[in-house]
Amino acid sequence: MYKSASIATIPDQAHPAEPRDHSILYNPSPQLVKLATVISLDRGQLFGFMSQKQPLLDLEEELIRGVEKAWSISKGLLAADWLLRTVSSIPILHSVLWRLYMGLLADPNNSTSKQKEGLLPRCQHPISSSIRCYDVCVSRAFRTVMQSLADLLPRLPSGSDIQKVAISCWNLEFRPEDHKFLQDSQVFSHIHRLLTSASRREAPPITPKFQKSDEVAVEVTVSSRDALIPYLTDKKTDTFWESGDKDNWISLKIPADRSCHALAVYLNNEDDRGFVTSKITIKVGNMPKVLKQLTYTDISQRYRGWLWYEISGYTQIELHFAARKDNVRVRQLIVYGGMSNLSPNSHLPSSQDYALQVFRVLTNDILRNITADESDTSSTSADLQEHLVSILFEQSHLTATQNKVLMHVVNAIKKQALVITDNSSFNDDYCFELLSLVSALSGSSKGCFNLVLHDTLIKDILKLLHLGTKRVQRQVILLLRRILAQISPEKLCGITKTVIPTPPYGECNENTRTVLNNILSYVMKSIRLITKSKSKKNVEEYTQMNIQHTDYWVQGTVDTSLAQEVVVLLKDMTHGKLGPEWKAASCACLSYLVFSLTTIPEECRSEDKLSKNRWLWLALAALSVMDEDLMASLNASNKSDSKEYCENHDDGRTKAIITCSKCGYLCTECDKYLHLSKKSKSHHRQLFKTAESSLVLIKHENMCRAKLYWLMCVVDTQSNKAIIEFRSGFNAIAPDSLVCRFCNDVGEPHPEGGVLCKSDECLEKYKNSCKKTLSCGHPCYGNAGEEECLPCLKNCNEDVKQDADDMCVICFTESLGCAPCIQLRCGHILHTECVSDIISAGWVGPRVTFGFIGCPICKKIMSHPYLEDILNPLLALKTDVETKSMMRLKYDGIHFDTVEEGIEYALNKYAYYQCYRCRKAYYGGEVQCQAAAGDEFNPEDLVCGGCSNISQEVCPKHGSDYLEYKCRYCCSVAVFFCFGNTHFCTPCHDDFVRLRSMKKDTLPQCPVGPKAVQMEGPCPLEVSHPPTGEEFALGCGICRNVQTF
Repeated sequence: MYKSASIATIPDQAHPAEPRDHSILYNPSPQLVKLATVISLDRGQLFGFMSQKQPLLDLEEELIRGVEKAWSISKGLLAADWLLRTVSSIPILHSVLWRLYMGLLADPNNSTSKQKEGLLPRCQHPISSSIRCYDVCVSRAFRTVMQSLADLLPRLPSGSDIQKVAISCWNLEFRPEDHKFLQDSQVFSHIHRLLTSASRREAPPITPKFQKSDEVAVEVTVSSRDALIPYLTDKKTDTFWESGDKDNWISLKIPADRSCHALAVYLNNEDDRGFVTSKITIKVGNMPKVLKQLTYTDISQRYRGWLWYEISGYTQIELHFAARKDNVRVRQLIVYGGMSNLSPNSHLPSSQDYALQVFRVLTNDILRNITADESDTSSTSADLQEHLVSILFEQSHLTATQNKVLMHVVNAIKKQALVITDNSSFNDDYCFELLSLVSALSGSSKGCFNLVLHDTLIKDILKLLHLGTKRVQRQVILLLRRILAQISPEKLCGITKTVIPTPPYGECNENTRTVLNNILSYVMKSIRLITKSKSKKNVEEYTQMNIQHTDYWVQGTVDTSLAQEVVVLLKDMTHGKLGPEWKAASCACLSYLVFSLTTIPEECRSEDKLSKNRWLWLALAALSVMDEDLMASLNASNKSDSKEYCENHDDGRTKAIITCSKCGYLCTECDKYLHLSKKSKSHHRQLFKTAESSLVLIKHENMCRAKLYWLMCVVDTQSNKAIIEFRSGFNAIAPDSLVCRFCNDVGEPHPEGGVLCKSDECLEKYKNSCKKTLSCGHPCYGNAGEEECLPCLKNCNEDVKQDADDMCVICFTESLGCAPCIQLRCGHILHTECVSDIISAGWVGPRVTFGFIGCPICKKIMSHPYLEDILNPLLALKTDVETKSMMRLKYDGIHFDTVEEGIEYALNKYAYYQCYRCRKAYYGGEVQCQAAAGDEFNPEDLVCGGCSNISQEVCPKHGSDYLEYKCRYCCSVAVFFCFGNTHFCTPCHDDFVRLRSMKKDTLPQCPVGPKAVQMEGPCPLEVSHPPTGEEFALGCGICRNVQTF
């Protein structure tokens, strides 16, 4: 045959007599173009082939030979399938399988030498020797015979030569289009069951091979339902015998002139969910009432396949079935008879060896070429992969097959970790499937034990935690939880070259890395930080970590939800859920990292440098993990040992942190007030060394706080937000200055009391704040005009869990002491202005929801006298929506045991909207429709039926209960009302995304069929109505269709 050329290579002078515009090559007819499409050839190749001289006679002969060969292959395969399903004699069946195997061999002449070496000869796929256009018929015949072979595998005697031949027929490379067939054929289950049963035996039993073996016709007696006995021996696994009572047994009587050698039982617990067999007990003997127990088998809940029992020398067999419920189902019973001979030669490969070789060949491409370099992975079936993974690791122990697969997986993950920074080489799908295999194996204790033996695997998954995609990171987090429970902290230190710090914690070394640094680095990359200081009047936007470092742990992106999962893992470690060793190690690492704040050098304490310091970010991550007990223990250990007390106090217990050359030892408060005068400007003051390193840790609700004399760090554990605020030290403000109560800037005494700066913002806050002084001497941080003052926020009241330094959880930009606050009925304290703003803003989107009126911390409905004016209308609307939703729930026939459960279900099912005109709530469809439509809407479009201009007059007989509407997009009666403003018929509702995206001027006009399809003829509604795309009420449905009632 000559090689066809592309149309691009044909010169313009190919047809000089014919103009180019009229050439068939450049202007083909529609029939020619259709022909090119039908035979699936490139148009250029087709026309190039037609434009050149071709040996047509040779091509015709080649096609005829190809057709004859494809016909012969398909007919031969179908004949083999018929024989496999028809022949019952073992020797004849052996002969059929051998001839099928020899026909599939790629090189029959070389098969004997390979078998002597213990290697299984490779078979050839039949499609490879047929013409492409006849692949379908050959493939269909091939799959038919292979399915029969798969059904036959579990019925063959274990370890026999015929079983080896049957297994050998599967030693070929299947094509990607065959993967669905492989999954449905259950061949992996049969082969893996053979491998698993072999690995469980301490010493493989001698398996006899049969010289003469065939099925024995036996007399069957059952405990109940005698009419179903024929289905036990009809050689079909889709029929069954089903017991009718709790006494589930089957009795078999062997004829006197025959001998029994083996019994096969087929069960399908996976499909027979209500008739699961949990145990089979075999009793044998030669007298019906004198039987002894031979063996028993425990059956898994999802078992499907054949059970083989070797029985010889008995004429009576009874099978007793234990059921998980009352009844059982048995699919097939086969009794084999014959004589046993010597076992196979020990030097020849066993059936398990053959099965292992076949298993490697079949899984090579399916597991994305785990045993070789991955090249083309796009054609692999994901469903078959999941099926194969479940088969590989379904057992609770690690088999030899699993061990070998694990070694390949570990090496493949290592390759992916090395190239993960190279986007062109890293394969995300491949890496995810590898981690899925490891995750499946880690589900068992023994499998997880084998995983931790691979040090490189642990290092590689830690790298994938930071650099992998979101789904890869999720798999790694799951693996870490399982692996860390099986490994000691000391061993992980050896693998990752890290340490476990021990107290007392000295100065942080740049090269020191704790055993949790790698995992905490994942959390710190999710933290959003705000920096506040005296020099910054306005709060900047949140920034994430930006550290220039070559290590992988500072690279990559992190999802907030995944970071929360890692936080939960770290908290479990500190609580001892992963063992006492990890509890001690994790607490030591967290303490060390938080105390590293006290050792940050002076030159790194500027705003620009501190935000780029990795010790700060690690400390914030550690702070978000610590609980109150750990903080309390650290505060106790960090307590100042100074025996000097403030000389200005008479209580003898207030510790001094400053020494003055003339005033003596002073506490912070006394130092502030004694050095206000200009006369004390010459006083020399010095901070105690212990005060410089003093660190106070506090946790209130979700706020974790670390206070130093020069810095305060606050982390919100729910939102992963953090604030660092540079505090004014004891010599940062002029001695003759006063401090504003709101912004800590230089201020002046106010006539109404307190100290205030001159900024408009602080003056406005002071105007709205309470001017009273509490009994403890501290100012009230409440609102002006309140009858009851806010509790003290200076830690004078033990019942209050928040203080003035805590951040408002709504704005998270200012502390509670920076603005007037209110204490809700639930006990939580928030900025008054922040609470008013979120309530006034209302719900997000068109659908009415009430999550915004709940406390941001505990989610209880907010309540306070100051909020009554803006909160009462919303509470009335909430009551109205709950009442209407419960009525609709009752109308739909849905009932709950409690009213609270019903309300919660109804509000999550039904969507209510607020009418733009009357401001009342009305039903507008179901929540799932609104979720698909999004939050973009025009408030003026939300109008209830009573305020709608499209409504007809109320029917004098039936009122408005039976009012019908036209579908907005076709001439049909609407049955759905969605988005609060649109009526749909059922077909249009199913296609609402496309219809809502269409412009009104592009919609077809009456008559219009479902899904906005233009029709011919009169309008089906037989009424005059507005154009398509507008709402229209048809009137009372009963009156319009009175003849149908």
